[in-house]
Amino acid sequence: MKFFFLLILLLFFRWSLAQSNNQSVLLTNGYNRIGFYIEPAFRFNINNHRGKMGLRYYTFDNFFEKNTLGLSVAYDYKFEGKNDRTFFYTGISGAFFKENKTSAQVYLSEIMLTNGVGFKFFNRFSFFYQLGLGVAINKSILITVGETTSNQYYNYEMALGLAYHFKHQSK
Repeated sequence: MKFFFLLILLLFFRWSLAQSNNQSVLLTNGYNRIGFYIEPAFRFNINNHRGKMGLRYYTFDNFFEKNTLGLSVAYDYKFEGKNDRTFFYTGISGAFFKENKTSAQVYLSEIMLTNGVGFKFFNRFSFFYQLGLGVAINKSILITVGETTSNQYYNYEMALGLAYHFKHQSK
């Protein structure tokens, strides 16, 4: 089942790249209720609809025993400014993690509504600032007794990022 899901996801991602009129690589540094993170990602644009897939890596955090790597996905819609240098976007993002702790398996999911503003420079680069509000869902399975616990709590996010665009940015 996992293989089938990953195959469908890969085929959809490849189809999206073929339709894309602009592709970018991003590096985002941010802070949320879990801790500080670094997120390298790949973004594809179809008109002003943008999809993103990346890896989120928590460095200094309040949750994981080890520095844990997770999958990050996002969708947003971009609005261009009047001067073709500034932009605003709004969307939804998610990040998913699994960690095998000493006596438990822990799953963490973050779902956020995001808003951001950015500025384009040198035709191939853009700098952006992002804010997000959402929920973090934590599920723990205790290995010794097989007990499952689940917690949900509000989450926030503040991030700065830099993007390199493979094609010239235009309206």
